[in-house]
Amino acid sequence: MFSLKNFLITLIMEEDVPQPKYLSVIWLLLGLIICIGNVFTSFILWLSKVSREKSEPGRKIHGLWNLICMNLAFSLVGLSLLVNMTTLLARNNELSDGLCDFFGFLYTFGFNFAVVGILVGLLDKIYNLHKPFNYHSYVRGESNVPIIIFVCCTLYGMFMAIIPLTRLGSYYQSKYAICLIQWHKEAATRVTVFLNLILFLVTAALIIIYLWLMRKVYENRRQMRVSFNRRKETMVFELVVSSSFVTCWCPYMIAMFVSNISSDKHPEEAGIAVLFGVILVPFLVSPMVTDVLHGHYQEECKKFWDGVHKYLTSKIGKPTTTSGQSETSTTSHGNNLILEELKVDTLKM
Repeated sequence: MFSLKNFLITLIMEEDVPQPKYLSVIWLLLGLIICIGNVFTSFILWLSKVSREKSEPGRKIHGLWNLICMNLAFSLVGLSLLVNMTTLLARNNELSDGLCDFFGFLYTFGFNFAVVGILVGLLDKIYNLHKPFNYHSYVRGESNVPIIIFVCCTLYGMFMAIIPLTRLGSYYQSKYAICLIQWHKEAATRVTVFLNLILFLVTAALIIIYLWLMRKVYENRRQMRVSFNRRKETMVFELVVSSSFVTCWCPYMIAMFVSNISSDKHPEEAGIAVLFGVILVPFLVSPMVTDVLHGHYQEECKKFWDGVHKYLTSKIGKPTTTSGQSETSTTSHGNNLILEELKVDTLKM
């Protein structure tokens, strides 16, 4: 007879498998939320870009391309988590090397693409605040800069994801997380750690510069008594997204840096899982932050849901209208027959 108590005990206390099933289910759900949320956010941002460029002829909102690609990279991280855990559960916690390489490649590419994307987004906003007139001319015409940025982000993500597929390293199924990188050469470990550390420090420095420029702009506007719509501006939004990413990335970078210096202090499997979970936070909250702080996203999202509501209402309302019309026509036809019978009876009389 099936016992729910015994099933839960077995589910939680599994020791003969690489990863407990309850943890795999948690990662799977998080991956699903991250993937769907960021894909939907990218779609709404794309609609916003199209509608704004139509309403302002000649304007090219290049900054939104980077934001769209960044959210797609976030969704790729969620997709890697989703397919990794789904396959792990379906195969009873057994993954072949080929599958692990694929899932690890997917996650590493998406994560590193997002790292460069956040850095580029900060540079775009800093350029806008520091050289507003030059930026105005930049957004008033066609430019190859967004394509170049996309290619650079893609190449960096591919480079970081392909290295573990060489003799320098490999992907392995972590006990409490997804397929992660394991280096076979000490030099490769140091190069990747210090390369990520440089990107981390540069991004943190750009956040500080961006915060200083934002403060300066707000002070100048206050002194000049220039009105502005905070809901329409994306300065605070960019600051929150980049700061949350760097903050959640910081513990992982510290752990990797310490383990690289001292070989006796490598993070345990449980510690790696905690660090991995912390890194997922910005990917998880990015759609919510966009919905709260991005005014143009809010407007476009409202238009989208209003359109969906009208479409569903029209589809659901049609059968009701048709049936109502048929009932009315049937009633009127019956009344006409009664009137004709009365006329015939009157004539006979």
